[in-house]
Amino acid sequence: MDFNGPIIVHGVAYFFQDKGKAIKLPEEPADEIKPEELWTMKVKNDRYYGSPLYHDGIIYGITQQSVLSALDAKTGELIYEKTLDLKATVYPSLTLAGKYIYASGEGGVTAVFELGREFKEVKRNELGEGFRCCPLFVGNRMYIRGLKHLYCIGH
Repeated sequence: MDFNGPIIVHGVAYFFQDKGKAIKLPEEPADEIKPEELWTMKVKNDRYYGSPLYHDGIIYGITQQSVLSALDAKTGELIYEKTLDLKATVYPSLTLAGKYIYASGEGGVTAVFELGREFKEVKRNELGEGFRCCPLFVGNRMYIRGLKHLYCIGH
């Protein structure tokens, strides 16, 4: 059973559930469609509520228990796997803003880490109220719909 949706980049659909998978989609419509599986890679066996994120040849996915995996988009090779310990179920999808990825748990804790082939956490924030939505970035502001309030964080 899938709990999130795939992402599609350059005609390839990427899935993250109990395994990572890349499927090349047909270039033209046809009566019979035969998608081509490019690779399948075992990742942390858990639910992935948030959809994966693609950037610069890397697919990122995070489990409900906050285990982050980064896979090479061409080969499916595991680049790294890291437990973020967000202290609550992770429902939001990973969110990209600038050169950072934001990973949030429903308890209000967000880990901020750099893009790339090495994991480097740069900040950890706690909102003080839980949320299950993805943060939205507009200019230099971040908006979060908490369980009771709407937040605008910026400078």
